[in-house]
Amino acid sequence: ETNPTVIQAREEEVCSIFLDKILAIDGLELLGPKPGQGPRVATVSLNISGWSCSDLAAALERDYAIMTRAGLHCAPMTHQHLGSFPFGAVRFSFGPQNTVSESLTAARALEELARARRN
Repeated sequence: ETNPTVIQAREEEVCSIFLDKILAIDGLELLGPKPGQGPRVATVSLNISGWSCSDLAAALERDYAIMTRAGLHCAPMTHQHLGSFPFGAVRFSFGPQNTVSESLTAARALEELARARRN
């Protein structure tokens, strides 16, 4: 598909499902607006209590084959504003090739990793 409106709708759908699933995870901090609180693109930055962003990103890659980006994302002033400076966050970026199944898998991975640090 090459229609920008269709691509945007697909990205928003996958991202929205991911957000709905992760908001209930104990210890998860979402950076940026929650669903319905303002405009959002199909990227999600977050942290989980007990995890450094680099260790969380490494665990997602190693244990679940989920690629994310950890750190300040070339935006240290934004992280200062959001309160995540100097360590940053883990960023998920959803594109038109991502599926609902993948977003659900990523949400389950975050729940498992958060639970592992709580126990």
